[in-house]
Amino acid sequence: MSGLDRHDDFDLEMDERLRRFAQGTRTPTLPDEVVDLPWTVQLERPPTRSFIARRLGLGGLPGAAAGLVRLGVTVGVAGMFLFLVSNVRPSESSPADIIGAQPTATPLPASASGSAGEVVLVPTTGVVDDVMADHVTGAVHRAENDGAAAVVIELDTLGGSLTSMQRITEGLDSTIPTIVWVAPSGGIAASAGTFITLSANLAYMAPGTSIGAASPVAANGQDISQAYGQTEADKTMQAAISMISGFAEKNHPDAVAWAVSTVQNARAYTASQALEAKAINGIAATLDDVLNQADGLTVTTKNGPVTLHTKGATILTINEDPIQSILQTLDDPNIAFILLVCGVLLVAIEFFHPTLLMGLLGALCLALAFYGSGSLPLNYLGVVLVVLGIVMLLFENALPTHGVFTVGGIVLFVIGAVAFYGSPGPYLPSVTVAWPIVGVMTALAAAYALLLLRALLKMRRQPVPVGAGLFGYTELVGLTAVVQKDIDPLGTVYVAGESWSARPASEGSIPRGAEVKVVGKDGLTLIVQPAGDGTRE
Repeated sequence: MSGLDRHDDFDLEMDERLRRFAQGTRTPTLPDEVVDLPWTVQLERPPTRSFIARRLGLGGLPGAAAGLVRLGVTVGVAGMFLFLVSNVRPSESSPADIIGAQPTATPLPASASGSAGEVVLVPTTGVVDDVMADHVTGAVHRAENDGAAAVVIELDTLGGSLTSMQRITEGLDSTIPTIVWVAPSGGIAASAGTFITLSANLAYMAPGTSIGAASPVAANGQDISQAYGQTEADKTMQAAISMISGFAEKNHPDAVAWAVSTVQNARAYTASQALEAKAINGIAATLDDVLNQADGLTVTTKNGPVTLHTKGATILTINEDPIQSILQTLDDPNIAFILLVCGVLLVAIEFFHPTLLMGLLGALCLALAFYGSGSLPLNYLGVVLVVLGIVMLLFENALPTHGVFTVGGIVLFVIGAVAFYGSPGPYLPSVTVAWPIVGVMTALAAAYALLLLRALLKMRRQPVPVGAGLFGYTELVGLTAVVQKDIDPLGTVYVAGESWSARPASEGSIPRGAEVKVVGKDGLTLIVQPAGDGTRE
């Protein structure tokens, strides 16, 4: 006896058992027409998936392994994006170097020309990072090539990277006079911004601005020795004092002690206090005030003493190019946090509901988030808590925790958001994620995990009928089927991967194994005729 015959006999035996069960175990007894329906049973292999895999809708161990592989690939793509974004601009030059005017004949110093020339204005705000360093140094280089009378850096910053700060201070040691103007009103030149201000030939501040707080301490005011060790704290402090003293001795010799106090005692000063200490050259509310006050002063540049003639000068403003503007925007602590949360949520979609687009978008968001945090005091413990909180929210759909994971996930997420930025080390700004952003992103993560992901998993788990239109066949009429149980007058046919009840389109019977064509549908019963019959009802 062949395997097919044994399988057929087994099906017949099961059909008979089911018919007897339906006829003898019901009270009242089922009608004969119901008992005679084509009762069938589908044998399935016992589930081999783990509990979590079944709850998450993953295809067993291979499905879980595939999910982990996709996750690893996504993280790898994020690393590649991060590498590409980090190398958008060259490290030794800047866009301004490339697009700037070609060097011309050596211009006459402003003191020799005797008339006002062109003054280059460089608006600079945000975190001191490589983008700002490229922008400032490129603009100064271009001003040198153009033979400008001076370059004015309009500064408003909370601080930033030591390496970027050093690049800016080196760029301000130029062949033309350099001026730093802390503006607008309400602006600040804190931490690394204090060093930049004192490194220029002249310094001015708008009313209502402040300067100082340049001590290398932790963001929460903690002594740096507690965070990095006493030896490192002493080395950092002495290096900072030496650096700021050198800038003050060169450009503001009467304010050396004042400059040291901004580092040693973390003191911050108003514009009038800084002027009284002779740390700046004046208070100027507008750029015209800056140029009028600087006119006639003599400063020492790389080419020697130069007398400024800036009154009535033509102003050329050099703003950041589009790429620099986008990269500078990523340094916002709130934007970096939003990108990281969105990246994790998009990667979760890739893990639970594979889509190439979501995975790539998640990888890009993660790369941009970590790039933007490069010049910020990112606390990796806060990052771990945020990610762990999201993971707990996701697993609320898989494990019967009765809301414990939901509450725990939200608590961890909020704690991680608050601790997202921590002890920055020297020169980095003190920043936090705004509470409205924390609230909005917490609600987004919870809604995503408890509503969207639950809907996706439910959609994946539920069986989809052939005619549902989601995938596969949308219309059975016209398809060819195989008779599984004799149709006389009712039977069973196999079509489109499923077993269906069927009856013939005309009188007669159709034996098991024959091919038939579906010509109609009556509720859940298909109307069929032999495949060789060209008529259709």
